[in-house]
Amino acid sequence: MNPQRIAIAAAVALALAACTTARPASTGLRLVAALEQSPAIVGQNAVTIQIKDGDGNPVKGAKVVAEPWMPSMNHGSPEDPATSEVGVGNYRAFPVTLIMPGAWVVRVKATAGAQVGNTELRITVPDPP
Repeated sequence: MNPQRIAIAAAVALALAACTTARPASTGLRLVAALEQSPAIVGQNAVTIQIKDGDGNPVKGAKVVAEPWMPSMNHGSPEDPATSEVGVGNYRAFPVTLIMPGAWVVRVKATAGAQVGNTELRITVPDPP
């Protein structure tokens, strides 16, 4: 066999091996949102949001937006919740104002540098007693 072809084949094999053992790049931010109290109420609620990068590390200093939305009525809330960082990788959205009983979705989006992530928290507000 030609020595030049052997050298090329060896170089290709090494390059492919390096590709298969390389650490995968982060896939974006991972968000977990939860209602702070249960059950949700008509009125002001709070949502906690935990944010981690693709490697599972808490994310500090993210820009977080939370949007309450009632799909069956095709409307949101009369006010936008403020979000604040309450610990490394932990955020809080308040007030998440839910103006009537029924099924709501809180859409949460976070941005940290070039990474973006989002999630939806589904909430059912019971009828008042």
